[in-house]
Amino acid sequence: MEKYIVLQILNLDTSLEAGLINILSEYKPVRKENNFILGCSKAVKDRISEKLILLGIQFILIYVNTKFGGDVIVNGINVAEKNILENIILYK
Repeated sequence: MEKYIVLQILNLDTSLEAGLINILSEYKPVRKENNFILGCSKAVKDRISEKLILLGIQFILIYVNTKFGGDVIVNGINVAEKNILENIILYK
């Protein structure tokens, strides 16, 4: 798969879990605890991150495109940590 997301949910509790499952279910993710891996396009990455933010879910989302790079979207971690992730993922 050329394009995929690695998603870690930081604050998953039972009140948010149903909304999360509803958002991700159509993409058939592989789930291990609060971590998800799913294939997707760039547009899907943007839709998922917007919906997670609207639900108040804190997360780290890493979008990988094996041909054209990737992206790092976060909600709930500080800028310094996001910059570290971007340096790793985007080879800055």
